[in-house]
Amino acid sequence: MGQPRKSPLRLSEPIYRWEPGVSGEHVAYDELHHRVVHVRPGGFSTIDVVGAAGASTPAPDGLSVALDQEGLRSVRFSPDGMHFAFVCNKQCLGCLQTLRPGRSHTAGDLFFDFFVSVDIAFPATVRLLPVVGASVPEVSLFFLTLSLYELFRCRWGYSLIAIEAAAAAAETHLFRTDAAESIDLFDAGLNVERDDAKWQYALVLPLKTDATHAKWMAPMPDAVKCAETLFNSGDGWASPGAAIPEEHPELSAGKFFDGMSYEEFQTNARAILSEILTGPSCGFTISSHCCSSKDKLLLLIRLERPDAIQQLAQVEELRVPLRPSRYEEMGLKIPVNPFDDEPLTHHARFTMEKSHVFTEFSEVQLLRLVKRRLWHVLNIEELHKAEVMTEMFPVHHWKDILEFWNDGFSNPARVLQYPGRQHTTKVRNYFGEEVAFFYHWFNFVTRCLFVPGILWAVSELLLSGMGTQLGGKQVRDTAFAGFMCLWSGSFRGLYTQRSNLKSLQWGMADYFQVASVLPSYRAELRGSYSEFGWRALGWAVACLCLVETLVVVWYITFVRAQAFLHPDQRFTFLGIHAQTIESYGNILITANIKVMDPLLSAIITAINKRENWRTEQMSKDSKIKKLFIVKFIVNYYPQ
Repeated sequence: MGQPRKSPLRLSEPIYRWEPGVSGEHVAYDELHHRVVHVRPGGFSTIDVVGAAGASTPAPDGLSVALDQEGLRSVRFSPDGMHFAFVCNKQCLGCLQTLRPGRSHTAGDLFFDFFVSVDIAFPATVRLLPVVGASVPEVSLFFLTLSLYELFRCRWGYSLIAIEAAAAAAETHLFRTDAAESIDLFDAGLNVERDDAKWQYALVLPLKTDATHAKWMAPMPDAVKCAETLFNSGDGWASPGAAIPEEHPELSAGKFFDGMSYEEFQTNARAILSEILTGPSCGFTISSHCCSSKDKLLLLIRLERPDAIQQLAQVEELRVPLRPSRYEEMGLKIPVNPFDDEPLTHHARFTMEKSHVFTEFSEVQLLRLVKRRLWHVLNIEELHKAEVMTEMFPVHHWKDILEFWNDGFSNPARVLQYPGRQHTTKVRNYFGEEVAFFYHWFNFVTRCLFVPGILWAVSELLLSGMGTQLGGKQVRDTAFAGFMCLWSGSFRGLYTQRSNLKSLQWGMADYFQVASVLPSYRAELRGSYSEFGWRALGWAVACLCLVETLVVVWYITFVRAQAFLHPDQRFTFLGIHAQTIESYGNILITANIKVMDPLLSAIITAINKRENWRTEQMSKDSKIKKLFIVKFIVNYYPQ
């Protein structure tokens, strides 16, 4: 068939559209370059649009069809149900049908066109047969009729192909009905198509617009040096100047050279990006959607292949709960939470050899796998710097968001409710354990504050009747301060116990030992003076914020006090009258907040990137602790 042809992706068009094939593999229709990518458990292959004669035939309506290299019998349908194709035994059967509105053609006309393409034109080239006005049910009926016709002619293979085509048409029709569901957003008359259910992550890629045309046409500075940092090593794509692996000849388009335009750089970078995501290193399914503003392209990602999920789970050492039935098979009882009788199944690192003992992967676990794999194969920071990608975020699902609203979790009208455990599990199943632990702590501390809150309210009622003859307020304040000291110790001990229990229940024990390692982490710097110095510098900046705020607030308060005591005096060292200083004190404190808060936050964030943390969560914990000190002291202490 010859060497596959590779053309760069156009930046203003979708990248791939994916549909499952009947033989188990997944097929990507590259609408821009007239080719098909077959993804199987063993890898993927790229095939050009060719007929039996080997001639390349572009499809003017956007869909391309090719022969399966292994000669598998397959039927392909586009997501919109308007295009279909099928091949059998390395021979093309009238491969492409395009349904367009406009003229009126019946299923009989479709049958006749197909008959002509098979018996006359086949197998010289790929036939493009425009059929107008035929619906998907009509197409399905046509293929059933064709199956009987081929059966009558004793062409069993063609008859079977026609039956598969009819089934695929019916399946596509059902798929379209489900995918076309729309929602009225916020009951405001804004109808939005609900197409979020199957996607897990989205990468935002910029598009060329009239406003950025000059930038995209300008030369890309240090193109080769920049390209070498976009993708992490170990997958065959890191060095653009290196030889392309023989098993991935389609990556030959990913060549970079100094002096290339910004648009050419983006085109080649995205070509390699799409190959990495769909290749054997990731096994993702991808699609794309252009934003309504026409300046951004959403590259949508999902992990759905069972073999890819299991391989990634094993590589990333994902902790997965055991099946409850395994306890019964071993003659054991499932441990339960003594507080709410919830089962405490054991979590273990996933292995493919013992996959039968683990539960099914949850959506949160799939999100975690996708995120870890993206961080492993892509240099996210460098992709941002090169503007190949501007944002990366998980896709929200409207159905789950609506459940949060109906349950009162996100409904402002139901903000007054008991802070129980009714929402914690749902938050964990949707947002993950890191977010769920915040709500777990928030609900627990709110419940524990009921006791001191009630005691304070009762003491206020008693004091209002007693008056201040016996110094009751001073006694109450002293006693309450002692009570809060005891309460704080009890709260800390109780929450440590409850959080450890949740960590065990959610499989978060020793989480950092198996968490994804950051690409910026350097093991050789562990325990070095460089690592210690950067971490010490971060805390020094946080302490400097504390000292600076105390000094500034003290000085402003001192000057205002002097101005209050001497209202007619003019402070010669400032040249400002006392009354002016007194009135401008709050403005000076506010100015200190507005300047120091963003400045110190930016400095701490920059230092945190050099502190050589092993995992993302450890890096976040370190940064949040310092930023909490900065924001708490700068914003609240002056009040």
